[in-house]
Amino acid sequence: SSLVQQYFAHRSCLEMLEKQEAKMGWRYERVVVTRFDLHWLAPHPRVELLDPSFVWIPHSAHWNGVNDRHALLSRGQASHYLSSWYHLVSGRYAAIVEKALAAEPKRWGKATPEAWMSMLLEHARLQV
Repeated sequence: SSLVQQYFAHRSCLEMLEKQEAKMGWRYERVVVTRFDLHWLAPHPRVELLDPSFVWIPHSAHWNGVNDRHALLSRGQASHYLSSWYHLVSGRYAAIVEKALAAEPKRWGKATPEAWMSMLLEHARLQV
């Protein structure tokens, strides 16, 4: 499905990020993950104005979770945000979903990519 392709693309993005950081000898402070086909109606908020302790995600198209089309993250947060592929292929994905369902079964009525992203961010204890 396209969702699995998205997770694989996130893995590739994280690997490119890590490779570039190793080559340059430093880590990025902030990372923007976005889809190339988004149409911006206004300029992106200035990064330096947004608290790096939060994951910044648009409050729209959140379909039972959080919007997975755009995010501004600190570098440490990016490692979690881009880790869906690893959770899927290692089997940890199921454990995260089962834990979330056990804690709040009514909240997760629909299985959506946005719900998974919300579960993943909460599992990593990241604030949105």
